[in-house]
Amino acid sequence: MKNKSKRGTIWFIHPYSVPPEYPASTRHYYLGAELAKRGWNICIWQSAFIHPLKRYHPGTSAKLLAKEQREGLQLNWLWGPPYKTNNWRRSLNMFVWPFLILLLSFFQKKPRLIVGSSPHIFGALAGLLVSKIFKIPFIFEVRDLWPDALYDMGSLRSGPVSKWLYRLEKRLYDNSSKIIALTEGIRQRIVEKGIEPSKIVFIPNGIYLNAAKSADLPGRYEEVMKKLRLENKFVCVYTGAHGPANALDVIIDAAMLLKDEQDIVFLLVGEGQEKPRLMEKAKHNGLSNVMFHEPVPRSEIGAFIQASDLCILMLKDVPVFDTALPNKLFDYMYENKPILCALRGETVNLIQKNDLGVVVSPENAREMAEVILQLKSAPGLLSSYGGKGRLIIEREYSFEKLAGNFEELMAEALDF
Repeated sequence: MKNKSKRGTIWFIHPYSVPPEYPASTRHYYLGAELAKRGWNICIWQSAFIHPLKRYHPGTSAKLLAKEQREGLQLNWLWGPPYKTNNWRRSLNMFVWPFLILLLSFFQKKPRLIVGSSPHIFGALAGLLVSKIFKIPFIFEVRDLWPDALYDMGSLRSGPVSKWLYRLEKRLYDNSSKIIALTEGIRQRIVEKGIEPSKIVFIPNGIYLNAAKSADLPGRYEEVMKKLRLENKFVCVYTGAHGPANALDVIIDAAMLLKDEQDIVFLLVGEGQEKPRLMEKAKHNGLSNVMFHEPVPRSEIGAFIQASDLCILMLKDVPVFDTALPNKLFDYMYENKPILCALRGETVNLIQKNDLGVVVSPENAREMAEVILQLKSAPGLLSSYGGKGRLIIEREYSFEKLAGNFEELMAEALDF
């Protein structure tokens, strides 16, 4: 970036953005922290109601807007109605939260640029409308393809609502200065929707090396193993959301097939609306080889991954997820752990190209169980996977590097 004197305030708008003490998307926090070091003023608008935990950030439940300064960032904790499941209360939250951004933006200092991120698209739409009011550039960041994901998951049917959502999506594409795609697959799908390829830039997720290295303390994974009694076990770990998109019934079904293998354990770390049902299913089938653990901060997730022998990566077998590069992929790669991937598409290409693990068919419990047994009985084969993960992260997927790409994109949108 040539003209450093023209840096100013950037708004990131994403309801599910969180700081690193929470188990969710820290992308904007880490990108923002790195951009702040480069002289930008970063303000992150995020929901005070923490989606994965279904509770409010401390001290925010009775406030419309709570502002917090941290690591050179301004975190704007914006109130939204609480909810427990994907019912009308969550839909209400999706409409109220963006409306409050529109309302409160009139009382804030004008930024130079706004980055609105999906999902959901209503928060990004609020960012677009505010950018029109302020007459400033808007960048649309696409993490998941909405409403394609809703349609593929069966949550959305053809009709007036789907037509309305697709019109909103098109408006976001057409009225943005630039579009950020978090995967090449997403980029290609947007191009297929008729958007000019030169408008779309690929900036993936990754790892903030500064934070990862400071959290990588000796002995931490041994504490996890001792606490959970994982010594002398073959541990298959899954970390992340326990929702309909994650297809975690497959892990429970694989555990049923491996029920007699006393030294194989499945450890699921995270939270989501499907978790109570999955726990009941494991209990009903007497599965002592399945362990559920509450979500942990990002600073602690590495210890759980280090304590495992094999890391499981999976999503429901629907077309939109062929474009995915799940966040947990980068966590697994950073720890140089072998990956068992039950996906198709872009993730598979990355794993196979770099010998990061083994690929099985999505939603196929029997195949998953057979591969786990094979890898357990062949330590040499298991150890041949994953060893280049951290090197690839440092070379291509660090937020320190990606922040530079982001800065160049912002400079282009601001025309300087």
